[in-house]
Amino acid sequence: MVPYAYGVNAGEYGNDALGRPEDDDSDLDGEDTVCVAERIGVHAQTDAAPGPGQYSEELYNPLYPTSPCISELNIVLHLTHLKTTLDDAIDTLDPSLTTPSGGYSVSATNGHIGVAWGWYSLSPKWRGVWPGASSPLPMNSVRDRKVMVFMSDGVMNAPILRDHTLGDAAEQTEAICDKAKRAGVEIFTIGFELSSITPTSDRESAEDTMEYCATSIDHFFLAEDATELQQAFDDIGALLFLGTAITN
Repeated sequence: MVPYAYGVNAGEYGNDALGRPEDDDSDLDGEDTVCVAERIGVHAQTDAAPGPGQYSEELYNPLYPTSPCISELNIVLHLTHLKTTLDDAIDTLDPSLTTPSGGYSVSATNGHIGVAWGWYSLSPKWRGVWPGASSPLPMNSVRDRKVMVFMSDGVMNAPILRDHTLGDAAEQTEAICDKAKRAGVEIFTIGFELSSITPTSDRESAEDTMEYCATSIDHFFLAEDATELQQAFDDIGALLFLGTAITN
């Protein structure tokens, strides 16, 4: 599970992603947790193994108390087969997305960072980051199905934090979705409350991005409220475990 906004709070896995010692506290927050932005350069939009120089540094200036890093309640959760662990993590999520210091709400969206970390959580190239029991199996393994559910309002309205040459957040989201799908990741998308987006052109662009990222039209869902959101997840579950075709 990868909560995201401006960036991702990678928690204890952030230092490994940056190729630093696990107990590194370069951000001077007194903890070995790290907030990350998007990758840059030749390693952008890939699932290349993490290491020194292969991931961008922490999110904004660590000395600035309201840097837009989502709170410690929204830290990445590695793969797990334990439903209680996942349920607890979901129940703990902080919907206000306040910064760790209690600063302003971090409500903007950088979907490309969320999709990228969803890919990393499934990629065998990232085995060195995740705990042993959560270590991803090889791609195309007969024992494993690589599935990501990407949920967003579709409006990638946060500024690009590092490399502006790769396009805006929506363009980068689509590019990472393309590469993840080519690598063997099956992507379901849920566009949440898209009808509230104005103007119409922005709503259409948001829907286009979410539909584009999905593996197929049958992998693309829209939900306007909690009931429809629950139904979307139920339908995805049916597709995954029952092989039942769902008509949106």
